[in-house]
Amino acid sequence: MKIYILCDDYAGYDSRFLAQHGISILIDNGVDRILFDTAQSSDIVLKNMKVLNIDPNSIDLIFLSHCHYDHTGGLYGILSKINGKTPVIAHPTIFRKNLYYKPVLRNVGIPYTRSELENVGGEFILTKSFVKIAENIYSTGEVERNPVYEGEKFTYTLIDGKIVQDNMLDDMSIIIRFDDGIGIITGCSHAGIINIVEHSIKKTGFDRIKMIVGGLHLINMDEKKVLNIARKLKSMNVEKIYAGHCTGIYSHHIFKKVFGKNYHILYSGKIID
Repeated sequence: MKIYILCDDYAGYDSRFLAQHGISILIDNGVDRILFDTAQSSDIVLKNMKVLNIDPNSIDLIFLSHCHYDHTGGLYGILSKINGKTPVIAHPTIFRKNLYYKPVLRNVGIPYTRSELENVGGEFILTKSFVKIAENIYSTGEVERNPVYEGEKFTYTLIDGKIVQDNMLDDMSIIIRFDDGIGIITGCSHAGIINIVEHSIKKTGFDRIKMIVGGLHLINMDEKKVLNIARKLKSMNVEKIYAGHCTGIYSHHIFKKVFGKNYHILYSGKIID
């Protein structure tokens, strides 16, 4: 099993790789290659794939963790580089409007229509169920949530012409099943990373979390709450964390104190083997 960080907010130490606000991860189980999110620009992802000698046509399936542009913006360009049809797994509400007030009211959701993406080969499988998507790889589906651990709510959506708070129910993650535990790949953890871990344990029956990889969305959270989350994850048999994107610099510092050498910061070009 190899996990390639095709894009993150940081580029690390290798000047060949580019970074941008967003995340894109390739999961290679030796048989199938799953592209988890597409960052906000296909140019960045495709450039980094070229450096890693990864052919876009080797992608068997694309998984979208949620609607935000920094996770879906590269989808059109990447689909355009793949010959034939490509399954795209996402939540049924992925194409809704997702609104943010800064600097002005604007849509920060997926920047394409379904038909535009289907015209370049996207075959959408829209499901909120826990489901196997490849050998030993599963979608969490819609995550059961304890409000105490739920992520910050800062966007809105439209229902019957009214602007209402968006609960980001489309936030889904990937579970990798190993012989002796599971790994979890997250996009932004809008459902709350504690909720995601508890949901994954319930769905798989495994309570050993060998790794969490992705964004934790702790960037605007109070430091005391971040520390409580880090300690809670430690107590839940989470062994290693590879975090980036929306996690936040001070959150990296806090998690490093709790997890020590088992905490790592993601960057474009990183390979987890």
